Amino acid sequence: MWGSEYTNCSGRTLVEALDVHDLVVLNATTSTHFLLSGHNAWSLSDSVLVSSSYASLCTYTVTSEFLGSDHSVVLTAVKANTMPEDQGVPKWNFSKADWRKFTAACDQTLSSFFISLHYANCLFETSVREAPLEAISQSKSYLKIAVPWWNKQCDMALKNKKHAFNKMNRTWLLHNIIIFKRCRAEARRVILEAKSSSWQ
Repeated sequence: MWGSEYTNCSGRTLVEALDVHDLVVLNATTSTHFLLSGHNAWSLSDSVLVSSSYASLCTYTVTSEFLGSDHSVVLTAVKANTMPEDQGVPKWNFSKADWRKFTAACDQTLSSFFISLHYANCLFETSVREAPLEAISQSKSYLKIAVPWWNKQCDMALKNKKHAFNKMNRTWLLHNIIIFKRCRAEARRVILEAKSSSWQ
């Protein structure tokens, strides 16, 4: 039903559950799990289940990322009616600022301070906020979410693991499998140490 090479009792039970709960399997024929023991083969053992009413709005993608596991990272996207809001925070481009225009805008707003201290303070804040909009351009900045503990050692360990995996996947030689296992263990160790030192 979802591209597996064999049928078993667990699979038949899952098919029955799909019928009872009106669910749909999004899986394509792309394998998601690799076995390093025995015959060293790929299998399709990860299933994405959604309600039948949402099945036409969902897409399913198997990535080449493993993140320390022997299962590929699977991305499931649900199409929305509206575009997500831009979470980016604009930045001032001071290298292209027109400081004369900025000064003139401030002088025009702050021509006189013969007013109460409270009103003068409000006027000053307004001027400082509005003057840059006329004189200084803004550059778009997109929000990037990053974990605080990630470092260059994590990048290198992950890169080595990917390289070893690609080499193993091409040949399936015992030597390359051993190298991949070592690189995977090293990547796990480096990431755990980075997390630990960050918390400390």
